Amino acid sequence: MQVMKKLRAIPNGQKYRYGLIMLSCALFFAPFLILPGLVDNPDLCGKVCIRRFYLYFPGMTLDDLGAQMSVAIIGVIALSAILITTFFFGRIWCGYLCPVGGFPELVSRLLNDRWKIEYRALPQVPIRYGYFATYLLLMPMLGISACTLCNFITVPRIFEAFSGGLMGIAFLFSTVGIVNLGLLFLLGFSASKGRAYCQFLCPIGAIDGIVNRLGAKFRFTRRIRVERDRCTGCNVCARQCMTGAIKMVDRVAVVDQFSCMSCH
Repeated sequence: MQVMKKLRAIPNGQKYRYGLIMLSCALFFAPFLILPGLVDNPDLCGKVCIRRFYLYFPGMTLDDLGAQMSVAIIGVIALSAILITTFFFGRIWCGYLCPVGGFPELVSRLLNDRWKIEYRALPQVPIRYGYFATYLLLMPMLGISACTLCNFITVPRIFEAFSGGLMGIAFLFSTVGIVNLGLLFLLGFSASKGRAYCQFLCPIGAIDGIVNRLGAKFRFTRRIRVERDRCTGCNVCARQCMTGAIKMVDRVAVVDQFSCMSCH
């Protein structure tokens, strides 16, 4: 009953967004795997990976970068499409389509708020880009795999495990799988609004946030913007923002385009 009440309480505009996220889960994850299956890939790793081809290793040359990009060529194309779309229209991928960030948000929405952890007040930008620098440079230099803390592995493996896939089941019981599941629960399911992983640890979100902020400088692009003369200072939008991207400054809402996911 509580779940049904929560579902009915979702605003119509957000129901449309959640419908797109659920469709995206069906397209990307087991048992259907429709989009990865088009390129004969079983998941979001390998040539479909959009997270690791730009990592810097000591002594790396442009030829090495080219080799990494050629291995993950589908991921290169996908990330390019995401960033171009973000520049002109805002973070459509993150807010409306990404099943890896959207699935924890959906689960979090259905759980009791009493058990949620509030992360939105933390300094998002320093944490996000501090971790992004660690992910991009320090982890490769220390020989730590980019797959160690990766929701792009964990969430698909959950769907795979519940579909009876042995690889998914084995991953969830491995050391890396247990660590990633812990992160998913702490920064996803148990997080207020379900998007803490997206806020702090997702490298795609970090790059996308930079492009979103750059695109917001131009008036011909579409963004969540505030009409200052119409803002009443009621603070409702700031309280509801799933990433804490809206702050009240002198009783007027201000949107931080580094963190905004264009979710309306």
